[in-house]
Amino acid sequence: MNLIGKIFKNDKIKDYEIISNPKILFDKNVVAEELKLNGHRIGDSVSLIDFSKIDMTGLEIYPQKIDFSSWREGKTYVTINGKEIEFTLEERKKAVIERGGWLGYENGARFRIENQTITSFSLHEKMLTLFNKYSKFKLKRLLGNNVNVELIYENYDGTLFRTDFKDLKRGINIMWDEWDKKILLIAIEKNKS
Repeated sequence: MNLIGKIFKNDKIKDYEIISNPKILFDKNVVAEELKLNGHRIGDSVSLIDFSKIDMTGLEIYPQKIDFSSWREGKTYVTINGKEIEFTLEERKKAVIERGGWLGYENGARFRIENQTITSFSLHEKMLTLFNKYSKFKLKRLLGNNVNVELIYENYDGTLFRTDFKDLKRGINIMWDEWDKKILLIAIEKNKS
């Protein structure tokens, strides 16, 4: 039995949730839109997200023109006409819902929102512990021959610091940290072809 056969002992995989079934990520018959993260799929409405569990936002569009923004002590601040005010988590969530950006759960699940729809998601921090057992070479084997491998080198000394595995057909990008020898990020988006 080959490696894929050992991983996928059952021909009919019904659990598309990455958290409970991490190996689903490596099933070449499953496209990005079928995968789930925290119960959400690409294409789901933002209204399905449990906003009480969202603890971070990113790339949100501010509600008005600002001079600049800053982050300190776990809070986001914006300066408008020379006056600094806190841009609260609730305000940032609302901005993402209305105008797009990223919403994230404490467990490391992140969701890209555009037009009130989940358009992609990514796994960070705690989520990546599901994949700690995989070496760089095992990842390459699991992803197969149709994956693009991109080596990223430091500009200042030419040291290899990251390897990206991109399965463009399935919309999966896995970033491997060469220094810490572990997965840095897993990003999943709808196939654009």
